[in-house]
Amino acid sequence: MATDAVQISITFDALIEAVGKLTLADKQRLLGILDQQVAEAEEAAWEQDPAVRAEMQASRDELAAGDYITLDDYLDEQRRNDADSAS
Repeated sequence: MATDAVQISITFDALIEAVGKLTLADKQRLLGILDQQVAEAEEAAWEQDPAVRAEMQASRDELAAGDYITLDDYLDEQRRNDADSAS
């Protein structure tokens, strides 16, 4: 089965009007799709920023070297610190 691509051009106002006519379930589905696409676009933009790329590489290097703390260990440490502060 061949898939044909169709490109359309509509105004933003027409798009908003069309979205307004969707059912709640379709709006929720569209929201999920948009959330995913925004996250992917943000990640791609961050990866283009040299400072962000350097931070990401530094984090990967720390992880590879074992220089990290697990979430459970961090939470345990916070509980101990809170208990010590309360004493």
